[in-house]
Amino acid sequence: TAGPSSFTGHDAVTDLAAAKRTLRREFRALRRAIPPAERSAAALAAAARLRAAALVRDGTRLAVYLPADGELDPGPIADFA
Repeated sequence: TAGPSSFTGHDAVTDLAAAKRTLRREFRALRRAIPPAERSAAALAAAARLRAAALVRDGTRLAVYLPADGELDPGPIADFA
């Protein structure tokens, strides 16, 4: 019978890694399914919300990334920072 001693930490790590890979694959597919025009509109909306929240002021140093696999483009945010 399976008991606590039959479940090792290695199994848990392996299961967690597999679950993360699956989630990443699913989220990439969901992002890629969003039409480019909709992605662009979302990036502009995110920039507008951030600007309205006054969390980033002109001249603030801001690190951004290059979007990949349908990620939100931070360009509009960087444009006003």
